[in-house]
Amino acid sequence: MRETQNRSTCILVVDDDEDIRLTLTDQLLAMGYEVYQTTNGCEALDILSRRTIDGMFLDVRMPVMDGWTMLEQFHQRHAHIPVVVMSADNPGKTAPKAREYGAQGYLPKPYNFSHVQATYYRIFGELPTDHTENMVLALELPKCGTDES
Repeated sequence: MRETQNRSTCILVVDDDEDIRLTLTDQLLAMGYEVYQTTNGCEALDILSRRTIDGMFLDVRMPVMDGWTMLEQFHQRHAHIPVVVMSADNPGKTAPKAREYGAQGYLPKPYNFSHVQATYYRIFGELPTDHTENMVLALELPKCGTDES
């Protein structure tokens, strides 16, 4: 698990794909946030029992405990924490399902750094440090579950 010190906002990244998990972790660290990362829902719930987090990026297809099962258990205790579901699956099916499970957003894979920044701003409600240009991008992206392109 990678951790940073003295950060105000803490994000949990949950994805079994090491490249995606580490890349997203590095991107969020570069934005100035404290980041915890793990490989499955079971480990994520363990982290949540020991740490306070402000938001989570969660893959849905993982071993041990998938993202959907993790979301069900997560929202029983942490419904106030925003979650962004990540998936390479069909967004027309996965994004609405993510909303049904209580997620506030959806990030399709593969994604780029601008999508991470814009999604973060739109869902978590704060602008990354010194990245004011992302406000425009965030406003241009459609909300999950809409028919906009």
